[in-house]
Parts: sequence; structure tokens; C-alpha cells
Amino acid sequence: MNNSQSFVSPTPSPSNSPRSNTMLYLELSAMICICIVVTLLFFLLHKNRNRHRDRLRIRERERERSDSDPETRERQGIAQEALEQLLPLTNYGHQLDKSENSSYCVICLESFNDGETCRVFPVCNHIFHSSCIDAWLKDHLTCPVCRISCKANV
Repeated sequence: MNNSQSFVSPTPSPSNSPRSNTMLYLELSAMICICIVVTLLFFLLHKNRNRHRDRLRIRERERERSDSDPETRERQGIAQEALEQLLPLTNYGHQLDKSENSSYCVICLESFNDGETCRVFPVCNHIFHSSCIDAWLKDHLTCPVCRISCKANV
């Protein structure tokens, strides 16, 4: 062997240079960040879709419950013809029992005047202006004071 031959260190390949290692780390970090962002977006979309689906289920259950629940059906209102049968119009005056509680309409808080058109709940005898109680009866079939059903006498 020739001792005069010197060992020359090989030149570093471009892939081992410090600059290319930095680029490799940056690219790897960018890919990891992109994966995290995409995963978070899918998670948020999935969560939002489930929340929307849950709201729809709750509404459907409430709708089913309102169809079968007698209290809820009581609040669904009454047809005008049935209203006239259950609570006929009456003129406020001498024929009504004028107690302390019946001197004013508890809905509008206005005093009754003789001859005004009113409705009287037959079970509890609470008196209301017809315009006031008719608006109430569109959504409820109970007395606004004591919550007795106006159909209790039927």
C-alpha cells in the first residue's frame, strides 16, 4: 500500500447539509400543522351536525308529547263555535254576581261597565272582557286566574 496516499474526506452530500435539514423540519412541521387543522375542522363539523340533529330530535319529541299530553292539548285553543257554547257572551250588569273579584278584568285591569260584553267561566265564575279572554282562549283552555279548564263543565 501506498502510505503517501492521503485520506480525503468525502464532501457532504446536499441532503446532509444544515440548510436542507432545516427545510425538512419546516416541511414536516407544516404537514403536521395542516393535519391538526384538518382534524379540528372535521371534529367541529361533526359536532355541529350532531348538535343540529339533537335539536331536531328534541323538537320531534316535544311535538309527539304535545300530541299525546292532555295539558298541552288544552292549550291549543278552541274553535269559535265551541267557545260560544262553553262560554257564551254575557252583558255585565245586574244578572252577574258582582263580588269583589269581579269588578275588573284581570287581563287588562280595566273596570267593568254595565252592559259591557263579557265571558264568565261557569266553574269558577271569573269574569273577563270578551275581547281579552278570547285572545287568551286562542292558546289556552283554562281560566287565567285559577287555571280551571273551561271544559270542566262539559
